[in-house]
Amino acid sequence: MKKLKILLLLSGGLDSLVSALILKEQAKIQCVHLILPFSKPSKNISEFCKKQNLKLHTLDYTRGGNLQKYLKLIRKPKFSRGTAINPCIDCHIFMLKEAKKLAKKLKIGIIATGEVLGERPLSQNKKALNIIEKESKLNRKLLRPLSAKLLEETTAEKKGQINREKLLDIQGRKRNIQLQIARKCRVRIPDIGGGMPSL
Repeated sequence: MKKLKILLLLSGGLDSLVSALILKEQAKIQCVHLILPFSKPSKNISEFCKKQNLKLHTLDYTRGGNLQKYLKLIRKPKFSRGTAINPCIDCHIFMLKEAKKLAKKLKIGIIATGEVLGERPLSQNKKALNIIEKESKLNRKLLRPLSAKLLEETTAEKKGQINREKLLDIQGRKRNIQLQIARKCRVRIPDIGGGMPSL
Protein backbone atom coordinates (compact mmCIF):
# COMPACT_ATOMS: atom_id res chain seq x y z
CA MET A 1 0.00 0.00 0.00
CA LYS A 2 1.22 3.49 -0.88
CA LYS A 3 2.17 5.46 2.21
CA LEU A 4 -0.14 8.28 3.26
CA LYS A 5 1.27 11.80 2.96
CA ILE A 6 1.16 13.87 6.15
CA LEU A 7 2.25 17.44 6.85
CA LEU A 8 3.52 17.75 10.42
CA LEU A 9 3.82 21.05 12.25
CA LEU A 10 7.28 20.91 13.77
CA SER A 11 8.02 23.39 16.54
CA GLY A 12 11.30 21.73 17.46
CA GLY A 13 9.95 20.82 20.89
CA LEU A 14 10.02 17.30 22.26
CA ASP A 15 6.39 16.49 21.44
CA SER A 16 6.60 17.42 17.77
CA LEU A 17 9.92 15.61 17.31
CA VAL A 18 8.51 12.43 18.83
CA SER A 19 5.38 12.77 16.68
CA ALA A 20 7.61 12.74 13.61
CA LEU A 21 9.38 9.60 14.83
CA ILE A 22 6.07 7.81 15.39
CA LEU A 23 4.44 8.84 12.11
CA LYS A 24 7.39 8.22 9.79
CA GLU A 25 7.07 4.49 10.46
CA GLN A 26 3.78 4.34 8.57
CA ALA A 27 3.45 7.56 6.55
CA LYS A 28 5.40 9.82 4.22
CA ILE A 29 6.08 12.89 6.34
CA GLN A 30 6.88 16.44 5.36
CA CYS A 31 7.39 19.04 8.08
CA VAL A 32 6.55 22.71 8.35
CA HIS A 33 8.07 25.10 10.89
CA LEU A 34 6.46 28.48 11.49
CA ILE A 35 8.80 31.22 12.69
CA LEU A 36 6.64 33.46 14.88
CA PRO A 37 7.36 36.69 16.76
CA PHE A 38 8.04 36.22 20.48
CA SER A 39 8.82 32.50 20.13
CA LYS A 40 12.21 30.98 20.83
CA PRO A 41 14.12 29.89 17.71
CA SER A 42 15.00 26.21 17.58
CA LYS A 43 18.38 25.17 16.20
CA ASN A 44 17.37 21.55 16.48
CA ILE A 45 14.83 21.47 13.64
CA SER A 46 17.04 21.46 10.53
CA GLU A 47 19.45 19.01 12.14
CA PHE A 48 16.59 16.68 13.10
CA CYS A 49 14.95 16.74 9.66
CA LYS A 50 18.24 16.11 7.90
CA LYS A 51 19.04 13.17 10.15
CA GLN A 52 15.55 11.69 9.77
CA ASN A 53 15.45 12.37 6.01
CA LEU A 54 12.35 14.58 6.29
CA LYS A 55 11.59 17.49 3.97
CA LEU A 56 11.31 20.76 5.91
CA HIS A 57 9.31 23.83 4.89
CA THR A 58 9.79 27.10 6.79
CA LEU A 59 7.21 29.89 6.97
CA ASP A 60 8.39 33.24 8.39
CA TYR A 61 5.90 35.49 10.21
CA THR A 62 8.40 37.95 11.65
CA ARG A 63 8.35 40.49 8.82
CA GLY A 64 6.23 42.12 6.13
CA GLY A 65 2.65 41.10 5.43
CA ASN A 66 2.97 37.86 7.35
CA LEU A 67 4.00 39.76 10.48
CA GLN A 68 1.01 42.10 10.16
CA LYS A 69 -1.29 39.12 9.74
CA TYR A 70 0.03 37.60 12.96
CA LEU A 71 -0.06 40.88 14.92
CA LYS A 72 -3.71 41.30 13.97
CA LEU A 73 -4.37 37.97 15.67
CA ILE A 74 -2.46 39.05 18.79
CA ARG A 75 -4.40 42.30 19.09
CA LYS A 76 -7.86 40.81 18.72
CA PRO A 77 -7.97 37.10 19.57
CA LYS A 78 -11.33 35.40 19.27
CA PHE A 79 -10.58 33.12 22.20
CA SER A 80 -8.90 33.73 25.56
CA ARG A 81 -5.22 34.44 26.14
CA GLY A 82 -2.56 32.39 27.89
CA THR A 83 -0.50 33.52 30.87
CA ALA A 84 1.33 36.13 28.76
CA ILE A 85 0.08 38.03 25.70
CA ASN A 86 -0.15 34.89 23.62
CA PRO A 87 -3.67 33.89 22.53
CA CYS A 88 -3.03 30.13 22.75
CA ILE A 89 -6.11 28.73 21.03
CA ASP A 90 -6.15 31.42 18.34
CA CYS A 91 -2.44 30.88 17.72
CA HIS A 92 -2.92 27.16 17.20
CA ILE A 93 -5.80 27.83 14.81
CA PHE A 94 -3.67 30.37 12.93
CA MET A 95 -0.78 27.93 12.54
CA LEU A 96 -3.05 25.16 11.33
CA LYS A 97 -4.76 27.39 8.79
CA GLU A 98 -1.38 28.45 7.42
CA ALA A 99 -0.20 24.84 7.34
CA LYS A 100 -3.42 23.87 5.57
CA LYS A 101 -2.62 26.31 2.74
CA LEU A 102 0.79 24.72 2.32
CA ALA A 103 -0.68 21.22 2.50
CA LYS A 104 -3.07 22.10 -0.32
CA LYS A 105 -0.15 23.19 -2.52
CA LEU A 106 1.68 19.98 -1.68
CA LYS A 107 -1.46 17.88 -2.26
CA ILE A 108 -1.37 16.54 1.29
CA GLY A 109 -4.70 15.78 2.94
CA ILE A 110 -3.73 15.13 6.57
CA ILE A 111 -2.07 17.55 9.00
CA ALA A 112 -0.47 16.38 12.24
CA THR A 113 0.71 18.14 15.39
CA GLY A 114 2.50 17.23 18.61
CA GLU A 115 -0.39 18.37 20.80
CA VAL A 116 -0.95 16.28 23.93
CA LEU A 117 -4.31 16.07 25.65
CA GLY A 118 -4.17 17.84 29.01
CA GLU A 119 -0.56 19.01 28.69
CA ARG A 120 -1.54 22.69 28.58
CA PRO A 121 -4.63 23.68 30.58
CA LEU A 122 -5.91 26.37 28.21
CA SER A 123 -5.17 25.13 24.71
CA GLN A 124 -4.88 21.36 25.03
CA ASN A 125 -7.94 20.27 26.97
CA LYS A 126 -10.47 18.25 24.99
CA LYS A 127 -12.85 21.18 24.45
CA ALA A 128 -10.02 23.39 23.17
CA LEU A 129 -8.69 20.67 20.86
CA ASN A 130 -12.16 20.29 19.36
CA ILE A 131 -12.47 24.06 18.88
CA ILE A 132 -9.06 24.20 17.20
CA GLU A 133 -9.99 21.41 14.80
CA LYS A 134 -13.36 22.95 13.97
CA GLU A 135 -12.09 26.53 13.52
CA SER A 136 -9.21 25.42 11.31
CA LYS A 137 -11.72 23.45 9.20
CA LEU A 138 -9.70 20.26 9.47
CA ASN A 139 -12.58 18.04 10.52
CA ARG A 140 -11.19 14.52 11.02
CA LYS A 141 -8.10 15.49 9.03
CA LEU A 142 -6.08 16.66 12.03
CA LEU A 143 -3.98 13.90 13.57
CA ARG A 144 -2.48 14.18 17.06
CA PRO A 145 -0.42 10.97 17.25
CA LEU A 146 0.69 11.33 20.88
CA SER A 147 -2.90 11.32 22.19
CA ALA A 148 -4.70 9.76 19.22
CA LYS A 149 -6.14 6.81 21.14
CA LEU A 150 -7.88 9.23 23.52
CA LEU A 151 -9.43 11.26 20.70
CA GLU A 152 -11.88 10.55 17.90
CA GLU A 153 -10.54 8.72 14.88
CA THR A 154 -9.36 10.72 11.90
CA THR A 155 -10.46 9.80 8.39
CA ALA A 156 -7.01 8.31 7.78
CA GLU A 157 -7.41 5.97 10.76
CA LYS A 158 -10.92 4.94 9.74
CA LYS A 159 -9.75 4.13 6.22
CA GLY A 160 -6.84 2.09 7.55
CA GLN A 161 -4.25 4.45 6.06
CA ILE A 162 -2.85 4.93 9.55
CA ASN A 163 -2.74 2.11 12.08
CA ARG A 164 -4.31 3.52 15.25
CA GLU A 165 -2.71 0.78 17.35
CA LYS A 166 0.72 2.24 16.58
CA LEU A 167 -0.32 5.65 17.89
CA LEU A 168 -0.23 6.67 21.55
CA ASP A 169 -2.54 7.55 24.44
CA ILE A 170 -0.46 10.12 26.31
CA GLN A 171 -2.29 12.52 28.59
CA GLY A 172 -1.08 15.23 30.96
CA ARG A 173 2.12 17.17 31.54
CA LYS A 174 4.59 14.36 32.19
CA ARG A 175 6.98 13.68 29.31
CA ASN A 176 8.31 10.28 30.39
CA ILE A 177 7.08 8.40 27.32
CA GLN A 178 8.26 11.08 24.91
CA LEU A 179 11.69 11.13 26.55
CA GLN A 180 11.93 7.36 26.36
CA ILE A 181 11.15 7.34 22.62
CA ALA A 182 13.57 10.19 21.90
CA ARG A 183 16.39 8.48 23.77
CA LYS A 184 15.70 5.15 22.08
CA CYS A 185 15.93 6.85 18.68
CA ARG A 186 19.01 8.82 19.78
CA VAL A 187 17.38 12.17 19.14
CA ARG A 188 18.89 15.23 20.78
CA ILE A 189 16.41 16.27 23.45
CA PRO A 190 15.44 19.96 23.39
CA ASP A 191 14.82 22.03 26.50
CA ILE A 192 11.49 21.14 28.05
CA GLY A 193 9.43 24.03 29.31
CA GLY A 194 6.51 26.32 28.74
CA GLY A 195 6.16 28.93 26.08
CA MET A 196 4.51 29.42 22.77
CA PRO A 197 3.96 27.95 20.28
CA SER A 198 3.70 24.26 21.05
CA LEU A 199 2.49 22.10 18.22
